[in-house]
Amino acid sequence: MSRGALGLALALAAVDVVLVNWSEPLFGRWWKHVMWEGGVVEDLTALQFLAGGLVFALCALQRTRPRAHRVWLALYALAEFVLLGEETNYGTIRLFDFERDYNPQAHNLHNYLIEAYIPVLGLVIICAVLRAAYGAIVPRLRLPMSKDFLDAILVTALGVLFMVFSFGDDRFLSIDEVYEWSSSLLLLCLALSFRFGWIFRPRPGEEGLARGVR
Repeated sequence: MSRGALGLALALAAVDVVLVNWSEPLFGRWWKHVMWEGGVVEDLTALQFLAGGLVFALCALQRTRPRAHRVWLALYALAEFVLLGEETNYGTIRLFDFERDYNPQAHNLHNYLIEAYIPVLGLVIICAVLRAAYGAIVPRLRLPMSKDFLDAILVTALGVLFMVFSFGDDRFLSIDEVYEWSSSLLLLCLALSFRFGWIFRPRPGEEGLARGVR
């Protein structure tokens, strides 16, 4: 794992831990409006999904990339836009809307079908499997994927170990929101790495490098 990717992952893990454990003293009586469903953290998550989807779409349009990579990148963009729709299913991004009743059970997929934390847990499991069997899975699928991204997701997930004292109170309801936020930021960084070579610098032998780079 590169030093930059490790530093980013540790910083995000630290921010997640601080937001979950100390959001109430940090934000006072507004802490639920920042942390819970429909709050500021969720709004930032939606904006990051939007930005990531747009950058992945630009990557998919690059004709210098192999066709298989372009198809995957288009699917990444589609996934980001689906996640964006889930985050904004109230019809608008409600920044600083302090009059709402927070944490409503909205009409979205993850409230009807699954617990809110399941998508985040699923992402961590998928990244763990891809990282453990990178050489066996990723080249065979021609899946554009950065090892630094996979490592960063897993390092960030370790922050939950420092949130155990929040499990017994209302702070627990913030855990999925902070991990959606940090994961959406890492997905944006993955998109930027494919488009501009930022953050997660491609390593020789990884899938997703520009043509001619090996």
